[in-house]
Amino acid sequence: MSAIAFLLCLSAAVCVYLASPQQRLLPSRNRSRLRPLAVSLAPAGTGVWMYAADVASGLVAAMLVLMLSSVALPYLALLLPAREAR
Repeated sequence: MSAIAFLLCLSAAVCVYLASPQQRLLPSRNRSRLRPLAVSLAPAGTGVWMYAADVASGLVAAMLVLMLSSVALPYLALLLPAREAR
């Protein structure tokens, strides 16, 4: 259950990052679909964390995964080669 919750929260953070106009990982195409997906994945991941542990631990674990992945994604973009501006 924890692995599923981790993947849901990580996916929510990736969707939020890719929906941002400042993201540098992928070319910006159809970002409008990612925001509603992130809004549904984050509570789902939090709910699974709370089901796997108690309420307080689930909230802390979900926020930890969301925050750490949100910090790590821009640094991951720095490791990739630069794209050409179009």
